[in-house]
Amino acid sequence: MSDDDKNAFRDFVRFLNTKPVAPNPRVDDAILQVVKKDLCIPVWQIYAKMLLISVSSGMMSLMVCPQFGIGQETLFFHSLHATSSDIVPHLLCGLFFVTIGASLNAALLKRSEIQAISKQKYTFFIGYSFICFTLFITFGKDAFVVSSLFWVLGAILGNVLGFLSINTLRFALK
Repeated sequence: MSDDDKNAFRDFVRFLNTKPVAPNPRVDDAILQVVKKDLCIPVWQIYAKMLLISVSSGMMSLMVCPQFGIGQETLFFHSLHATSSDIVPHLLCGLFFVTIGASLNAALLKRSEIQAISKQKYTFFIGYSFICFTLFITFGKDAFVVSSLFWVLGAILGNVLGFLSINTLRFALK
């Protein structure tokens, strides 16, 4: 053993032999409050944070992918609409609209927040997809057609795949 190892071992033995010291009750309470705050996060706060992230990124995606007549038309999506059935553009636009937001949610939420909503995240994704679809139908200039329901399918897939892939990558790399 080196001298540093011997000193570290001696310090550790001294630490083990010391008498326990009771912390100040105020310190105990402060620590308990911090732990409680981190472990008992209200779900509505997490959903509000997820909604803000999702709506912000969704609005940004409208610059690239025009959905239900909202947003700027690009050459790529104009070509896609012209060369394929209505199902493909709706599916891809729904997928694109939410994947960025779901990926950002997975990247920006704290581990404790992700754990707090672990069983309820799909509820958020499905609800968010249907609410966006309803808003697009309400405020968009395109008429409702059955193929536009594929937007919801794309949105749900984008939410789940975006969130799970980034979340898995994020915590696999740690």
